[in-house]
Amino acid sequence: MVDYKLPTYGVNKQTGNIAADILKASLQRFAIINPHEESIDLGIDMRGQIVENGVPKNQFFNIQCKGTASLDIESTDDYFTKQISVTTINYWNQQNDTTFLFIVDNATENCYWCNPIIDLNDRMSEIQGQETVNIKIPKTNLINKQTTELPTEFIQSILLYVANNLNIATSLVKRLSSALENNESLDLDFSIQLLQNIIPSIEEIHGHYKTIIEHLTQEIKDSWSESKEYLMKLIHNLPARNWVSNFQTDTGFILSGKNYNDLKQEVNSIIIEFELNKLTVSRLEDLKEIYSELLEYQINLLAFLYEMSCEDNPSGDYTKLTNGLDKLRDKKEKIITKPLLDTSPESYYK
Repeated sequence: MVDYKLPTYGVNKQTGNIAADILKASLQRFAIINPHEESIDLGIDMRGQIVENGVPKNQFFNIQCKGTASLDIESTDDYFTKQISVTTINYWNQQNDTTFLFIVDNATENCYWCNPIIDLNDRMSEIQGQETVNIKIPKTNLINKQTTELPTEFIQSILLYVANNLNIATSLVKRLSSALENNESLDLDFSIQLLQNIIPSIEEIHGHYKTIIEHLTQEIKDSWSESKEYLMKLIHNLPARNWVSNFQTDTGFILSGKNYNDLKQEVNSIIIEFELNKLTVSRLEDLKEIYSELLEYQINLLAFLYEMSCEDNPSGDYTKLTNGLDKLRDKKEKIITKPLLDTSPESYYK
């Protein structure tokens, strides 16, 4: 019998197919997953649609799956690092839906993910002079067959990408406006239809924006009220009296970076700007920083109150105080930004 030459099923192909099956099995409880035709693979392997309580949601995403038989890619205690070509990054950036990069460990069946386009949003022009970019995938971003629900950050990445794409509509309207100013000919019917489609969305977004602003304002007011409540309890706490008399200027006793007077001034300033509707994008960043500092102040204050209360009455029930501490720490954890990419030049391959 003649041995005819046959195509081979290479190790890399096997590894990739196994990884894709593991990832699909891990995600299909939360999303409809459709693989892309291999012959047209330009950097996206699958497309997903979020499913909630059996109902498909209007939340779509793309997947690039990188598999490995053993997780031997560059790693630190916190991240895996994967080198991705800039052409692939640019292709992801063209898509209407966000693209998640998954690293799948075939041995453990763990799937680690990140959202490179969200992380690289402000650096797209800068990286065009490079061939590749080092993408960091946090080890905490883990999905496997034991995962019971999609991480909140995963859904948020999908929504953030949609919000970023609003800039496309803005650019289109700006282009039409510039054409008018330059006396260029316009398709009047198209221009009117475009505005008719965009204006209701803008008005709806503005209405929701005001609601969110009001909620954020109330959140800060409530946190500040809680801080003052903790201080009053400390003032009436016998062991703490010697420390708390100077709480407005002295933060040593609660190990806080900001004192009461400084925080009061900053909090009042941001609330006034909120209520006068004078917020800018930069002030929203200031808001996050101020709120983080306020939460740190609350945590330290409440921890000191707990310590002094235990000293005053060691047998007391302080469950309410410890629950309050857990709640504040959870809030603070949620607003901490963890960079997924090195911003130093050394982190990028030239």
